[in-house]
Amino acid sequence: MPLFNETQRFQQMWIWILLLGICGVMIFGIFQEVFIDGRSSMSIPALLLTTLVPVGMVGLIRSIFMRTVISEEEIYIRFFPFITRIFPLQEIKEAYVRECAPIREFGGWGIRWAGKRGVAYNVSGRHGVQLVLHSGKKVFIGTQQPKELQRVIDQLEVR
Repeated sequence: MPLFNETQRFQQMWIWILLLGICGVMIFGIFQEVFIDGRSSMSIPALLLTTLVPVGMVGLIRSIFMRTVISEEEIYIRFFPFITRIFPLQEIKEAYVRECAPIREFGGWGIRWAGKRGVAYNVSGRHGVQLVLHSGKKVFIGTQQPKELQRVIDQLEVR
């Protein structure tokens, strides 16, 4: 039975405006070349590829999610479709909820490696749990539920 379970998706408006804008420009260009000009200088496979790549990118971004599950034994992260990480509680030296500046600290959102600051798994927002492992490695896991996460961290035998 999980103590904490959260699923997050990329929902920043600027990402969708950018992606849909790129798709719109590419699809309009194909539409104009094929239907308005009446002919195409591109081959049919090139036309299909030019259409499918941006649509595929939208589908990929839409399918990405980050799931964080905390149980009495471990902290589990699934950043679909890229990575799954499990941190057994006995490997965690410290765990605390904190606010961060994702762009300044980690260079943005997503799966980010930031040298001495460690690795961050963050979809959006500014809050998360900071893990410090016994090995010295640092892991930041973003959340949209910092108060609930703090309550769960306080219950665990990790300080």
